[in-house]
Amino acid sequence: MEFKTGVDFRNGQVFPAGTFFSGAHTYPGTEVYTFTGNGIIFGDGSAISFESAGTFGKNADFSAGVIKNGPDVGTITGVNTYDEGTMFAPEQVFAATQNFEKHTHFDGNTDFTAAVQTFREGMTFAEGSVFNDAQVFPVGSIPSHGVVINAV
Repeated sequence: MEFKTGVDFRNGQVFPAGTFFSGAHTYPGTEVYTFTGNGIIFGDGSAISFESAGTFGKNADFSAGVIKNGPDVGTITGVNTYDEGTMFAPEQVFAATQNFEKHTHFDGNTDFTAAVQTFREGMTFAEGSVFNDAQVFPVGSIPSHGVVINAV
């Protein structure tokens, strides 16, 4: 199911597995949406904006472009929950602690400097990703230079 730009969703809308949001979309903070279906694709590189924190299902795909969750484009300031297999675009900024599950993929130049995150096994971090000085990496995480085999 594909939703193009300009669709006004009802409060309480539940999006099924495989939903594709093409074009720019803004999800108002005054309404509640359920994005827990498997493999929901958020955008085609157009502006995607969440005005409140949310929970996203397995294999959520934000890889086409940075998302906005707060006042600045490309910056996530709300505390969100991302199920396993979520993918993020290059240059995404995480300005608050997030809830990530295992096997999440972060593309290049992701910025985690504003907050310490809880990372899980199988997470991949592409080249140029930067982290908070107090960040800890679990065994099985995959930074751009290799696999972590001892907790760091």
